Amino acid sequence: MALYGVDVSGHQPDWEPDTVDTFVFVKSTEGHTYFSDDHDVQVKRARDRGLQVGHYHFLWPGDALEQAGWFVAKTAVQPGDLLVCDWENASGGHPSVADAAVFIAEVKRLRPSLRVGLYCSRSDWVNTSVKAGDFLWIAQWGVTRPSISSTWAFWQYSDTPIDQSRAQFDSLDSLKAWANGARYSIPYQSIYVELGPGRYVTPIDKTILLACARASGWGTVRLSQGGLSTKVADSAYTHAGLGAVDVAPDGRDKDAVFKYCAHLIRSGIVAFPRGYGGDPWADQQHIHTASLESYDHAHQQLQDQIDEFRLGGDGLKGDNLYNGPNVKLDRWANSPYNPVNIKADTGKYVVDVDALYGRNVDNAVVRRRVRGYVVQAARQIKRWGRWNVVTDTPTYYAAEFLQPVT
Repeated sequence: MALYGVDVSGHQPDWEPDTVDTFVFVKSTEGHTYFSDDHDVQVKRARDRGLQVGHYHFLWPGDALEQAGWFVAKTAVQPGDLLVCDWENASGGHPSVADAAVFIAEVKRLRPSLRVGLYCSRSDWVNTSVKAGDFLWIAQWGVTRPSISSTWAFWQYSDTPIDQSRAQFDSLDSLKAWANGARYSIPYQSIYVELGPGRYVTPIDKTILLACARASGWGTVRLSQGGLSTKVADSAYTHAGLGAVDVAPDGRDKDAVFKYCAHLIRSGIVAFPRGYGGDPWADQQHIHTASLESYDHAHQQLQDQIDEFRLGGDGLKGDNLYNGPNVKLDRWANSPYNPVNIKADTGKYVVDVDALYGRNVDNAVVRRRVRGYVVQAARQIKRWGRWNVVTDTPTYYAAEFLQPVT
């Protein structure tokens, strides 16, 4: 889905956002003396309508450091705004590649929390070595798609009736999350939360998603859908607020997916594996999650999914049973993947009772060890209200019945 937006300047003093507009780039400054008298009013109109706001500077040749300082000094920004170097023919000629590089670097130094990008024509992009900074906004009119091999975030495709652009994001929410610092994959249309703040994922849910991914050996977690989306009919309004996330398996097999789901459920997030039988997503495999940790501020229908899971249901219309791993829902405070519950320990311990049962992560007995048996620790984990020496298996042994081997 393409997002539509525009760029405006003092040539459009009466501009008002159109109903299809989701973003706008507003001209702020030019050279080292000009500031648009219409900039602040245009920005306010955009903010009042909830648009993603960007500000651009029309770069002149030379004095790039001075121009960057002028741009930053005159442009009132908010967190999540975008800043752009407009690199094209100007008074006195075309600014150099070095001018663009110096300008972008200086603006980034002065505003390190904001994304700073480059606007230029297709011809300038393919015929020079100019760099885009944090993102590229390419101009090429009269085509169905820019004819460049590089990844672009915005494309100016027309100047009628005013400059028109498209953005490569699946929703305004995703665009705003990216603008706020989240890593966004344009080919996948997804947010990777391990490298970004994940604005529409609560901090506790993000912590759990990543900790369980590490425990599962995944390494990365790609969120194909976060909170605030209401597009999926079968999910009703479960994505209309915080507490709901869809995780992309990215080719991992069913065992790996169910292992991750089990870890999540042990840690306060209900995980519904979709597309693995018994639901409408036969060819669209993903993991839909509903956070118990975010329950109090989740949408009512997401709360209903959690309640249905507790009764053995799959969180969908009808009376189908849950089709994921058979694991008891717990809280993050008790999770074996919560760092506060883990101690580094590679020592050896001897069983100090006649018989000691070793248990798995769900407290089921898997071993029976007699007095004198030596246990090699991989770590210690607090689980079920007590500390356990855990092996690489992993098998949990109550630490109170073990003695360190000296």
